[in-house]
Amino acid sequence: RVENTGEEADTQNIEFTVDGSVESSGGVTLDSGESTTGTFSYTTTSEDVGTVDVAVSSSDETATETVTVEQKGFFETTITNSSTAVTEGETATVDYKIENTGDREATQDINFSVDGIQKDTKSDVTLNAGENQTGSFEYQTQSGDEPNITAEIASQDDNASETITVNEPAFFAVSITNTTSPVVEGEEAIVEYRIKNDGDLQGTQDISFSVNDTLKDRRTGITLNASETTTGSFAYQTEPDDTPNVSVKIETQDSNATRLITVVRPQINTLVVEESGSRINDTATITAEVANADNVTIGLTAGFTSFRTSTDGTETTDPVTSAGDTKTYTATIEQSALDDAGDGTFTPFAVATDKSGNEVTTTNE
Repeated sequence: RVENTGEEADTQNIEFTVDGSVESSGGVTLDSGESTTGTFSYTTTSEDVGTVDVAVSSSDETATETVTVEQKGFFETTITNSSTAVTEGETATVDYKIENTGDREATQDINFSVDGIQKDTKSDVTLNAGENQTGSFEYQTQSGDEPNITAEIASQDDNASETITVNEPAFFAVSITNTTSPVVEGEEAIVEYRIKNDGDLQGTQDISFSVNDTLKDRRTGITLNASETTTGSFAYQTEPDDTPNVSVKIETQDSNATRLITVVRPQINTLVVEESGSRINDTATITAEVANADNVTIGLTAGFTSFRTSTDGTETTDPVTSAGDTKTYTATIEQSALDDAGDGTFTPFAVATDKSGNEVTTTNE
């Protein structure tokens, strides 16, 4: 209320200040003895909590008053406990406390987020001034959460967060590093492997070895620390009908690796005689190039109307010892060996066999 207590009419500026800062003003004209009323308003902020000094001033006089400003409900958020480390797939738990540190009752929602994505909410939590409430949220970790997640509890006024380590479980990654391919049917195929634990934790698993999807061997209780590696090998005795190849597989609980192994039988690539056609009491040299054989026989056959004979030659090199090896065998048939055959046409031959008894014969007319 402003009143002109003077004897003359006058116009003055009326100012409204809060803590000395002018918030509003305006001119007022009053006759002698005349008065007027009005209202100034001010919206308080969080910085005003406590007290503020308000004043209304004319050119002649100032009226002041101290106003108490109470804090509205303020939900202070604290994480009191949480999981520090979990394994991918396990549940992380976050415990919290919400306290109304304001001066008045309030109602708010409490939100739970993981890596910035809201996962859960506790709605309409009401607290009187000074009151608190505790609770917890849970989150099921999943693939892609490693190496850590950030869990956050938030009210309208405050938030708190915690980093939780997420470990990848043991993961046994398998690779086949080498095989004995090709291999002669009946001989042993070796499959070498490497296992690495790509996870963050120690693990124990079995390692299985299969041929054409049939389990042949298993190693149990293989324990590896995080990033640890082990190597080894499995052996398979090839069998009849394994040609032309077998599929081998090494498998852990988490992964597998496969490889085709070529299985071969004996093969005679060339058969050459020094001289061809008819010969009488002569000497013949026969050469054969043979692969994948354990035993090789070469010689001459003489055929007549009522007479047939075979003469085996002498091998001059060791038998082929592994698949894919090619060796040359030479036999010399001396005159004395040919005497019994007499005159006629001689046909060179070669017979190659492997350990399984597979046999191949080649003649050169």
